[in-house]
Parts: sequence; structure tokens; C-alpha cells
Amino acid sequence: MPTRKPRPLLVVRLPGWAIALTVLGAIGWICLLYLLLLAVITGQRKPGFRRSINGGWLVAVVSTQSLAVALTLLVVHAGATPALGWLFAALCLYLVGAALYLILITLIFYRLLFLPLPASGFTPPYWINMGALAITTLAGSLLVLHLPEQQPLESLRPFVRGFTLFFWASATWWIPLLAILELWRHGMRHVRLRYEVDDWDIVFPLGMYTVGTNALAQALNLDLLQPVADIGVYVSLLAWLLVAAGALRHWRRAFVRS
Repeated sequence: MPTRKPRPLLVVRLPGWAIALTVLGAIGWICLLYLLLLAVITGQRKPGFRRSINGGWLVAVVSTQSLAVALTLLVVHAGATPALGWLFAALCLYLVGAALYLILITLIFYRLLFLPLPASGFTPPYWINMGALAITTLAGSLLVLHLPEQQPLESLRPFVRGFTLFFWASATWWIPLLAILELWRHGMRHVRLRYEVDDWDIVFPLGMYTVGTNALAQALNLDLLQPVADIGVYVSLLAWLLVAAGALRHWRRAFVRS
């Protein structure tokens, strides 16, 4: 059965801005990622493993997959040329992001399983464990939908399709565990439920999981996944509203105190 290519929904068409922002993002990705690794590797004083490792490290994966998504969409909607070259670059970024995830999640999982984790130590950035997989799913699904139907990249489509499904299944597995840990943190260990800027690290993964699931349903022609994405829209919106309400309440209190 041929792969469906959905019609794009664009609020406004500004290809020039899209290209400029993608270039800016690529420069920032190269500079920040490599400078961070250089600083960590060459630093003589390093923080303890228990304190330093958490889901926030997976922002490196999120940024890499964001570039893969941007390059793919520029080819599709902005006519970036040569199309084959940019899609190949997007595919390479997708694979680099996947490799970074597998490396970093091994360290994060080790920290969760084999070192004591106080309730206050389970912070919202751990939700990026799932969010990084969700944006990887989106990047892979877009590649499946838009890789050219002629050689040489067409032969890689089955590999990307299976690898993307692997990441979506892993993201789905994370959601119940993260929800249970939130209940443990606030319900059993009575950590006060109050607004923190890090709470947005919960909203992004939920929204990205919804978008990634929708794209995967189209890439695999698998309509049974569509209800998951439909429900995810309302779950993501509810999470956004709750965190936004907490932020407004926090800012109001700060304003009154000042």
C-alpha cells in the first residue's frame, strides 16, 4: 500500500524566515553542543554523577532531531535544493540523535536504578526521557513520508520505518512509569506541588508525543494509532493550561510581594 502524504497545514508561508531560522539553529547546535562537550571533557573539576545526570542532558537529542525535522520540512515546503542532499543530511541527523539518545539514556537509567533517588530529585526534566523519543519519532516519520521514491535513499525507507516504530514504542513505555513516579513524588512523599519553570519540561514531551504519533500513523498507514493522537491533543492542552495557570499564579504572587 503506498504511503500517504498528508496535505500540509500552514498558518503563514514564510520560507525565507524558515531558512534563516534553520541556519541560525544549525549554527547554535554546532557551537553549543561541541562547546559543551569540550568543556565537560576537559574540565578538571566535574560534578558528581548523582547530582549532574538527569533528563536535561537529552536536550542534545531534542536539538539534533529538531534540525532533522526542520531540514525535511524545508525540502517539502520551501523547495530547498538539492533536495537529495538536504534529505540525506536530515537522515544523518536523525541517526546521530538516535545514537546520542541510546548513549545518554543508558547513563540516566543507571542513575535511576542503582543510585538513591530522593523524591525532590525526580524533577520535570526527567520527562525529556520520553520527549526526546517523541521528537525522534516525528523526525523519522517525516523522513518516511518524504524520502524520494527513487534510489539511493528509497532503499533506506524500511529501516527508518522500523527504527522509528521502535522509538515510538519506547516513548509509549515511558509514559506510565513517569506518571507513577509523579504520583510517588507528590502523593507518597508529599513533595509540595507548586509551579517551577521546569514544569514546561512536562508539557513539551506530551505535545511532541501527540504530534509524533499523528505523523507515525500517517507514515505507517496505521489508522489505529490516530485515536491515541486525538486523545493526546486534549491531554497536552490540559497540561499546558495547568502549567500556564501555575505560572500566572506564581507571577501574580511575585508582583504582589514586590
